Formats: sequence, C-alpha cells, structure tokens
Amino acid sequence: MLTHLKLDNFKIWKSTGPMRLAPVTLLLGTNSSGKSSLIQSLLLIRQTVKGDDPNLDLNLG
Repeated sequence: MLTHLKLDNFKIWKSTGPMRLAPVTLLLGTNSSGKSSLIQSLLLIRQTVKGDDPNLDLNLG
C-alpha cells in the first residue's frame, strides 16, 4: 500500500514534500488548487507499475 507521496514538478505541484496517505484521505481545496492533479499522479504511478514496457524507469525513492 502507498503510504506517502512526494511530487516534484508535476503540473501545478512544484514540490509537495512528503504527503502522508492513510486508508481514508480527504482532498480539500479551492478550484484549481491541484486536487485533480494529485489524483492524476496516482493514476500515472499505477499505469507505470502495471505497464508492459520493461524499459520504463519509475523512481520511487
């Protein structure tokens, strides 16, 4: 299970620092604050991990 996430230079997020992810995590914020971008980053990680391309490099640390 993913317990922490840190984004650098992903869409609106320049550097988030480590964000703790719990079994239930709420995303609250005004319009255009990056909530959807955060979810898109999680989907990108999932697609990369489940992908078939052995040449893809995913830096998880």
